Amino acid sequence: MKKLLGFLFLLSFVSPQTAMANEIDQRCRTEWGNNSRMVRHCTKRQRQAKREISAFSGLIRTNCESEWGTNYRIVLYCIKNQSEALSNLERRPNDHITQNCKNEWGNNFRMIEYCIKQQRSSKRIIEQSYSNSNKRTQCEREWGNNYRMVLYCIRR
Repeated sequence: MKKLLGFLFLLSFVSPQTAMANEIDQRCRTEWGNNSRMVRHCTKRQRQAKREISAFSGLIRTNCESEWGTNYRIVLYCIKNQSEALSNLERRPNDHITQNCKNEWGNNFRMIEYCIKQQRSSKRIIEQSYSNSNKRTQCEREWGNNYRMVLYCIRR
């Protein structure tokens, strides 16, 4: 019991930066084993990513950290990727396709962007190739404004 209390006492002096450094070191050692060159490289890149992440705040950062934890390189990639997608979405029309995709994908801005692209492409194909089709009418009744599924339904 004394040993445990002593350990906990010493642990209380470990700074958050030291804990983060140990966490990064452990991640890289686990990933690269005895390859000291790659462990050093991994550690350097993870620490750099951690520093860059500190410049971001808000929903995107929170979501990326929740999804990717302490893999700081992936968290940083996620933040940049989601931020770019959000910026792209802000320039798009806010029509029913956009709203449907937002409802489906929540705060995953890259998936919203992908969904919109797929829906618009499917809608364009339906309008160009199946304008007077009974099958189109039947599929639209079944799938409504989900143009991707309407197109799939028409083609099957």
